[in-house]
Amino acid sequence: MGDRDQEWRAWVHLLFVFSLGMCTLLVLVGLFSGTLARLPRAGAWMVWIKRIFALIMLGVAEYYLVQMGLLLI
Repeated sequence: MGDRDQEWRAWVHLLFVFSLGMCTLLVLVGLFSGTLARLPRAGAWMVWIKRIFALIMLGVAEYYLVQMGLLLI
């Protein structure tokens, strides 16, 4: 019975720490919302950034597909 009790307490502790982490992120965004308003506006530069990240994502997806193919052979 002792092992089960310790396991239950460990899971509750992990969920509590996870919820603190999620809450901290939201509190920080709320506290520094004025700083977020000073960021540059979207424009032509944002289109290029999106294209670059799209190419990176496609490259990573292709890498994982190749790795999966190697495992299946």
